[in-house]
Amino acid sequence: MAATGGDRHIAEGVAYRRGGVDMKRWLTHVAEWTPAGYVVRESPIPGPKYKCEIFSLRPDGSEKKICAYVDPERMDGEIVREMIRLYERGIAHEQSRQRQEALAARPAAAAKRRPKAIEPEEAAAPGMGR
Repeated sequence: MAATGGDRHIAEGVAYRRGGVDMKRWLTHVAEWTPAGYVVRESPIPGPKYKCEIFSLRPDGSEKKICAYVDPERMDGEIVREMIRLYERGIAHEQSRQRQEALAARPAAAAKRRPKAIEPEEAAAPGMGR
């Protein structure tokens, strides 16, 4: 497959080891592509393949998991960066939608209707019916 370009999705400089991808080199490569405020870590999930997770770092020091499964054999730094970009785009879209809903015109309260006052006959205009 390498002769036909099947390994182009592997990050440059990340070599296969006997058990799979060289995880240390892959994480270094991905760190170069990852925007500030995000981190990619190896997950503690046991299994035959390496799995990684993407976290968003919050100002208060906590973290939010964005993606629970990143496969180093199929994804490189550009793909991880795009996943983060789509996450940020989704957040921006949701915030925009909430702002639009907050600004949307609310239905006006129905005007209170008073019963129509019937004019007394003497209040009619002069010359009507006389």
